[in-house]
Amino acid sequence: MNDYYNKFMALNAEAKKQSQIQACQQALIVWNEFVKQGKGLSYHDSIVGMKHTINSNLPKLALLAVINNQASEEISKGYLEPITALQDMDWQPPEPIEFAYCAIYNLYRKYCGGVEVDDWFIINQCISSQV
Repeated sequence: MNDYYNKFMALNAEAKKQSQIQACQQALIVWNEFVKQGKGLSYHDSIVGMKHTINSNLPKLALLAVINNQASEEISKGYLEPITALQDMDWQPPEPIEFAYCAIYNLYRKYCGGVEVDDWFIINQCISSQV
């Protein structure tokens, strides 16, 4: 794994971005397979007990936004509740699914939200999403 890390870190910024996009495309496949099962996409929040349903298209929209370099308020807002639910352990999808979901979210945050996210972190999450 160290060799992959070193090769990745030696890439220029644009090559890193393209590698991250490709890795997130693989993570999206994992996400889409989960969505096809039709379960695990809703949860009750622990604060008020309200039921929430995950927007299953959000990772795809986020990835497309990065590819097209078009940030979207709808995507940014759409991630707020599910990410909080993950942090609060209200929504607990299988670990590879969580990694896939978060990898694409972090890619979006980095390239559309201007948030500093470690380049390797996104790749590592994508690798962890592969079952």
